[in-house]
Amino acid sequence: MSELLPFSHNPDIIRGKIRRRAFFRRRKREFGEWLQRLGIHSMPKLLLAIAITGLLLFSFLAAVLSIGLPNPSSMTIQRSGQSTKVLDRNGVVLYDIYGEQRRTLISFNDTPDYVKKATLAAEDSNFYLHSGFDIKGLIRGIVLKPLQGKGFQGGSTITQQYAKNIFLTSSRSVLRKMREFILSVEMEKLYTKDKILEMYLNSIPYGNSYYGIETAAQGYYGKSVKELTLAEIAALVALPQAPSYYSPYGGDYEKRLLPRKDWVLERMLELGYINTKQFEEAKAQKLTFLLKKDSIRAPHFVMYVKELLSEKYGDKALEEGGFTITTTLDWEKQKVAEEVVSSKAAANKEKYKASNAALVSINPNTGEILAMVGSANYLDESIGGYVNVATRERQPGSAFKPIVYAAAFLKGYSPATMLMDVHTDFGQGYDPYNYDNKSRGPISIRQALGNSLNVPAVKTLAYVGVNEVINLAHKIGITTKTEPDRYGLSLVLGG
Repeated sequence: MSELLPFSHNPDIIRGKIRRRAFFRRRKREFGEWLQRLGIHSMPKLLLAIAITGLLLFSFLAAVLSIGLPNPSSMTIQRSGQSTKVLDRNGVVLYDIYGEQRRTLISFNDTPDYVKKATLAAEDSNFYLHSGFDIKGLIRGIVLKPLQGKGFQGGSTITQQYAKNIFLTSSRSVLRKMREFILSVEMEKLYTKDKILEMYLNSIPYGNSYYGIETAAQGYYGKSVKELTLAEIAALVALPQAPSYYSPYGGDYEKRLLPRKDWVLERMLELGYINTKQFEEAKAQKLTFLLKKDSIRAPHFVMYVKELLSEKYGDKALEEGGFTITTTLDWEKQKVAEEVVSSKAAANKEKYKASNAALVSINPNTGEILAMVGSANYLDESIGGYVNVATRERQPGSAFKPIVYAAAFLKGYSPATMLMDVHTDFGQGYDPYNYDNKSRGPISIRQALGNSLNVPAVKTLAYVGVNEVINLAHKIGITTKTEPDRYGLSLVLGG
């Protein structure tokens, strides 16, 4: 039986001490090198000790959080999930979101330089300089944003985005952010920067079940990414941040996708990736997307619902979550609505040269949407068929009059208050007329509103004040009137 050595002389204890001291020395040296890279060449001893202690605590926490994380060496394996189904109120399938993930891989060397540069400009301009994470972005995402009441967000590098998309959820939490951080650091040790960028470009979702830049190019433009123009590439690179929101099939892509495409081009110009001539030419190029051929019922409504869900749960959840979404739409009523729009749109085109039409049917007791037809033909590009006219901002016309009168009631007027319906010049050449060009003299608000008379309505707005009316409009849920200084008395008539 070997003699027991005193605790301080036990070889295992001594070796453990040596390992711990070596570990602390390595961490101290790495921390010092990191400070030098940041341009900090000296630091008070107390502050240095605090910083090193914080680094060690973070290292310990990282070690704990890394338990159960996947092996980064398997990150090239692409996972598939279950599709999400959108149903009407009676269980009729309206759309199968991402029923089949489409993916065509392209090597890094075959990927056009414009794709790489546009992606770096839009997502991570310091990609080739950092070690998997951007310390400024990290602090902004997990410290500053929450302090501003905006939740945990921002700061994700391309490496972090790839790790999140392959293995993690889109939840905004410190825990998920730290696990993402750990995986990205491990990835940077295993793969070259070019390889990480290649995997990212082949895996990121571009919307409409298109995974990877090559698949997106084929799906949206019908050609290889190697054949795309700079403008077409910038539009694709603009999509991953919010594929549903920026989708060219979402209806408002001219207000959403195109400005972001221009922003990508501006970033490329700022970083010196393109010159002014290339920027101007790409910005001016008109984009043409292929018609969406997926089988879909009530397309405008489905895209409306899809966008709402994407904002709340993220595109990844919709792509892989296997949800069953029961909506308020009634497919039988929807078919009637589509028939009505189709027939009336044809008649209106002949009589009034109106090329489009829309219809929304709402249950007035519950606010539930029973039918939504956003255009005369969803697939007719000549009329902007993808655009959901039902949700677009439009002049309200006389529908704004009740809000003006309601604001008057809050200031003491009543339905019996008398107004003078006579031709009036309100200044600066503004002298509105009623729809029949007649004046009725003394008239009550009740009668003025019932007959949708213009002159009494304008007078009421002049009495109440534009700001008072706008404030009431905001309180009852109208969100589009945001520049009251630009509005005049024609506001009550829908101007």
